[in-house]
Amino acid sequence: MPQALPILGLVVGAAGTYLQYAGQKKAAAASARAERLREQQSNLEIVRARRQRIREAIVARANSLSNLSDQGAVGSSAQAGAFSQITSNLGRNISGLAQNKFISGGIFAANRAYAAGQATASFGSGLASFGGSLRSLSSSPFFGGTGQQQQGATGNPINLLQR
Repeated sequence: MPQALPILGLVVGAAGTYLQYAGQKKAAAASARAERLREQQSNLEIVRARRQRIREAIVARANSLSNLSDQGAVGSSAQAGAFSQITSNLGRNISGLAQNKFISGGIFAANRAYAAGQATASFGSGLASFGGSLRSLSSSPFFGGTGQQQQGATGNPINLLQR
């Protein structure tokens, strides 16, 4: 029975590594899905804000035209100046929204890449742990080892993971 324990440990270690990887992969997929939904929500907010700015510009233009009409200045340079100012403000607002959308898109993409990197790092950690188990098993007398850790020139056990 003691000879079966190293093999059982190896099997359990492999299963644990796989489950860790599968769980992280699902978590990364869920995180990416959430980022896509947040990005869609952000895009909808930007579209709504853009429409609102256009509506505000239309109202401002109508109010300006009404005021100019009351003063008898329709067709004057004052009308051209007022309309130009309204159009300029609208352009600035829409430009700001476009910049926000561009920056948000970069942030969402970075978050998706981070989630994917976390899954890879988790798999690497699990694989390193599994490799450590294999290394321990290889020194087991059951697999032809001496049952002792290898030692360096100083007499201390060698840790292959330290630099």
